[in-house]
Amino acid sequence: MFDFNHDISSRPQNLIESIVDANRTRKDFVADEVLHLVWDRVYEGGRSRSWASTA
Repeated sequence: MFDFNHDISSRPQNLIESIVDANRTRKDFVADEVLHLVWDRVYEGGRSRSWASTA
């Protein structure tokens, strides 16, 4: 039998976990881009990298 109350109570936690995972992914992407920019400018003397060229 389907336990409606159990299903509803687990949804907020799942939503929070999904948001946290998405934020972690976004943070990791931005941190990697900053590291690449710093490396290019400091160690290789390059110009700033375009955000569009990262794909």
